[in-house]
Amino acid sequence: MAHLESRLCLIALSYLVSFLRFVGLMLFGMVPLGLHVIAGNFPTRHCILTILFAILIGVPMVLYGIVQNVSHNWELSFHIGPGAQFDYWGSLIIVPAMQV
Repeated sequence: MAHLESRLCLIALSYLVSFLRFVGLMLFGMVPLGLHVIAGNFPTRHCILTILFAILIGVPMVLYGIVQNVSHNWELSFHIGPGAQFDYWGSLIIVPAMQV
């Protein structure tokens, strides 16, 4: 019974952390709106650099996080902690390129 309770606590924590990350990414995605990227006032050079930065750094970070999670058999306790860090920080790098 204690194992079930600890498993439920991990699942609840996972949902809470996912929700907070989702809200943070949504707010971070609003930054290009404030910089007038969406209005088309962002220089082309900056757009190209943002996309290259996302492809060369963000995507490999997310892929490395996926590889780490697979190598740990998608263990929930690993996925909540260190396994999610590469996914999260990589996605922060990718988000501005999605707005360009």
